[in-house]
Amino acid sequence: MTMNIMQVGGHSAVVEYDPEIEMFHGDFIGLNGGADFYAKDVQSLKKEAELSLRVFLEVCEEQGIEPLKEYSGKFNVRIDPRLHASLAAYARAQGGSLNTLVSDVLARMVQIAELTSEDLVETADLAEQLVVQHHAKERPREGGTGKSASA
Repeated sequence: MTMNIMQVGGHSAVVEYDPEIEMFHGDFIGLNGGADFYAKDVQSLKKEAELSLRVFLEVCEEQGIEPLKEYSGKFNVRIDPRLHASLAAYARAQGGSLNTLVSDVLARMVQIAELTSEDLVETADLAEQLVVQHHAKERPREGGTGKSASA
């Protein structure tokens, strides 16, 4: 199954195609309850998503329930003890904590995942400009040998 994120009404839903039932399935994330939807094609999936979200939000309002899930900012991760030791040593050597290291890495991962193709093209263009500027600085000046006076 291939997974993707779809935005509907300012909320995110994970969407996947299930070949066994030959349908797309979506499930909203970050909500205080279940709001999922199914459809055979993308256009129908969008309509079903909007309907599912609208019904979920209406029920929450009727029952006085906060629709958004609250996160504490804490979670446990089970990793290999050797990796744990390596990460702790690296964080310490950088003058930080393991929590800061993990938080920074995860934030960067999300930032990269949110880049659009336009962002990537813009970043590639900027990188190319920086490389050209760097090479221009390395070229010897006209009339010079490119060697320093002390050589």
